[in-house]
Amino acid sequence: MSNEVLDVEQFQQEGAALLERVARLEVKTQEDAQQASDLRGSVKSYEKKVKAHFEPHKERAAAVHKGLCTDEKKHLAPAIQVIALLDQKLLAWKRAEDAKLAELRRQAAAAARKTAEDQAIAMAAALDKPGRQAEAQAVIEAPVQAPVIRIEQAKVAGLSFRENYEATVLDQAAFVKAAAERSLHNLLEPNATALRQFANSPKGAIQVDGLLIERRDIPMGSRRA
Repeated sequence: MSNEVLDVEQFQQEGAALLERVARLEVKTQEDAQQASDLRGSVKSYEKKVKAHFEPHKERAAAVHKGLCTDEKKHLAPAIQVIALLDQKLLAWKRAEDAKLAELRRQAAAAARKTAEDQAIAMAAALDKPGRQAEAQAVIEAPVQAPVIRIEQAKVAGLSFRENYEATVLDQAAFVKAAAERSLHNLLEPNATALRQFANSPKGAIQVDGLLIERRDIPMGSRRA
């Protein structure tokens, strides 16, 4: 059996023993606390031993992974560049098509409205006879109902565009005020790291409305470990 397997089996045995010891331990007295602190030191020593064992393996694996990532990046670079260029060209084409389509729709709508207006005028003229002037006037005054002209976008097989929007905060104070007023609280998620640094910097001496700062002691372990 290799030393590698022996080390791993030893770690499993030591870890199980530590778990069994801490499961039986009750911390009610100063002596119990001392035992817990000493046991914590033993666990820290166990952690260091396990990490030291796996560190060289992790370094070798990291080196292999880094090399693979470098090779992958090198071979992917042409594809990434080509896709970026194609996307630019396709987006430019789509903008031009959108502008062309908008103009065609505008022209078609104007032509349809003109045709509807001419038909209404012709109908009114046909009704402009003695006894039917009221009908003719009603035709003239009625809103023109132009037909809806549908012109579809040109389609390319296998190609589609997804609408995507980006948001940029231009005025932090105005944005926070507006988001709070509109109950957009999810847009105001605080930065946990920044809050922790703020709370620790003055040791809780600075109070801010809406912010709770609590002291939480963290065990640091026995010096004798």
